[in-house]
Amino acid sequence: MFDCNITDDTKCKAPKIVGFVLLGIVGAGALVTGVSFAVKGLWNWLMPEIFGLKKIDFLQALGITILAKLLFGSGHSHTHSGGKPKTKIIKKEVVVNEEEPEPEMAEA
Repeated sequence: MFDCNITDDTKCKAPKIVGFVLLGIVGAGALVTGVSFAVKGLWNWLMPEIFGLKKIDFLQALGITILAKLLFGSGHSHTHSGGKPKTKIIKKEVVVNEEEPEPEMAEA
């Protein structure tokens, strides 16, 4: 399937990369399916009794899951500095006017 024309001791990386991509796609699909079944189960258990809403099927639960992802994000902070929040450092320069004497402390 993959013709890498290997002439030295290096290994062809294409099959490994394709394998990781396929594993990622299958893993993401399994995660979304699992979350959708959890949403369906919780909805059908709680919402009809609490709010009088109808029960939903898997595709409606999938739609709610995708909508919640779009509205509320992935649940992680959006920092791009290795997970640490960015902080601003403010430098203050103190200028001392030598013409005016410093106020003396009052003795108690």
